Amino acid sequence: FGQPNSIFKRFNRWSSSGKLLTIFKLLSLNTDMEWLFIDGSHIRAHQHSAGIADQAISKSAGGNSSKIHLVVDSNGNPIDFIITDGTTHDVKVAPDLISKLDLNEAEIVCADKGYDSEPLRQQIRATGTKANIPKKPIANQTMTIWIGIYIKSGT
Repeated sequence: FGQPNSIFKRFNRWSSSGKLLTIFKLLSLNTDMEWLFIDGSHIRAHQHSAGIADQAISKSAGGNSSKIHLVVDSNGNPIDFIITDGTTHDVKVAPDLISKLDLNEAEIVCADKGYDSEPLRQQIRATGTKANIPKKPIANQTMTIWIGIYIKSGT
């Protein structure tokens, strides 16, 4: 692939010019929208990464971090994402991520307990799509989830 510094410079050029985002958007055009999966993951940043510039990096007990919130299709192909600072909770970003999607083709949106929010479920159901988001144990209400989806998807 080349020298690490050359790769770093090319990555920065492509990021700032929007070329990486264009490539991502082109790759996400042909997706299987039957089932959609949403989740977030922490991205550790170098200790000197938090500079003066406004970036999505926060300081926590684990160090500097960002978080990527990603939507993938039935085959695990990425559809869209949002990057936030590492302390932003999943359920706060989910409505923005859902609003970026065209859910007319989707049958089910799956997420883990971190996305347990009735307004989020209502937003998904308003498009005619089923929301498969398990409730947290502290919730006293009963709810049906489609466990077969989790078994098939391996999550």
